[in-house]
Amino acid sequence: MFASPSLPLLQPPALLAVAAVMSAPSRLLLQQQGFDVDALVKEQIIRLTDPTATDNEKPSPSPPPTAAALLHLVLLLHLVLLLLRLLLLAVAVAGVLKEQGRRQQKQQRRRQKQQQQQQQQQQQQQQQKRQKQAKLGGKCCSSI
Repeated sequence: MFASPSLPLLQPPALLAVAAVMSAPSRLLLQQQGFDVDALVKEQIIRLTDPTATDNEKPSPSPPPTAAALLHLVLLLHLVLLLLRLLLLAVAVAGVLKEQGRRQQKQQRRRQKQQQQQQQQQQQQQQQKRQKQAKLGGKCCSSI
């Protein structure tokens, strides 16, 4: 996934790029395993910037296989951590959206309840008006 035969993971430019973006915990892990990450980076910088360096001063084209395997493992772990962070972010967004949906439903229920109460009040007022009109109409007719 990270390396192919035509572009090995730990060729000098790739090693430099990986070391440059590597987090402090990853560097610490490699250092605890006996690898001098800073020295490797410095060697690669010297090699890439100083074309007059002799072959003895230039680092070997590829580090030991154990370093490559360990670096590959570190990169895989970083990928897993990034995927977990993405998953947590997706869960958080889903939770926020769910909460927004609940709030909207509550607001709709409140509006419906208020509308029903207003309709009931209007109906009661209309009934009271009819009753008053009926009483007034009955008095009007009874006085004749």
